[in-house]
Amino acid sequence: MPKTENKRKDREGSSTSLKDLHNYANTSTPAVVEAPMEAADFALSPLPESPLQSPLTKKGKPASDHDDPDDRIVTKLSAIIIARGDALEKAVTMKIEGLKKTIDFVCEEVKDIKKRVKDAEAKAKMEEQRVASCETRIAELERYSRRWNLKLAGFRRATKRM
Repeated sequence: MPKTENKRKDREGSSTSLKDLHNYANTSTPAVVEAPMEAADFALSPLPESPLQSPLTKKGKPASDHDDPDDRIVTKLSAIIIARGDALEKAVTMKIEGLKKTIDFVCEEVKDIKKRVKDAEAKAKMEEQRVASCETRIAELERYSRRWNLKLAGFRRATKRM
């Protein structure tokens, strides 16, 4: 039985050492006596000890290229959409610039045509005045040439009868 006694002693010895390891309460400090507290007692009373290290925070998932396949698809689609939007915007601005140039060209042509029409109207007015003056002159010349012509009314030519 000596072996069993040695085993029991080993167990008892180990249990006491475990108790010492797990002693969370400090038994060496005297018990606190409750008494009415005064302002001076608050200033002198010790504060509880706080741990030196802060508790560990949760670590986020590290960003990697092998994230969710849906995220990769979304990013690819958004990149394609942005690229097509930029290309479309560029095409629209090019069309707008072309339309602006065309409109400017047409405006210049309209101005030129208006100027030509104005000039043609002025020439037509001058020609109308010239025609009117020519008609007046011709009428005066015809009157002048008829002025010396006598018109004999009721006069017959005499024929010899005898």
